[in-house]
Amino acid sequence: MVAGVVMSGVGALMVPLAGGTLATTLAVLAFGGALDGLGGAVYNINALSLRQAITPDHLQGTINATMRFASCRPAPRRSALCWPACSVGRSACARCS
Repeated sequence: MVAGVVMSGVGALMVPLAGGTLATTLAVLAFGGALDGLGGAVYNINALSLRQAITPDHLQGTINATMRFASCRPAPRRSALCWPACSVGRSACARCS
């Protein structure tokens, strides 16, 4: 899990380091985005595996439902805030999603 967090952090730090020519900037940003995404995947897989390993069998469903609810909680607020923007036009809606 630590490796995932470190990879994600290094990937996010690539944004301020991007500079120079257009090709160099795009390459650094692409590498940073890939590293950030890979680090997030590594962390999430390891966190889920750890949660399942330490949770008793009869509580697996409860823990899974709770974690899904906790991780999806910001989505309804974001959609509720973006609904007025989406009614204005497609370009305003694209910024919210």
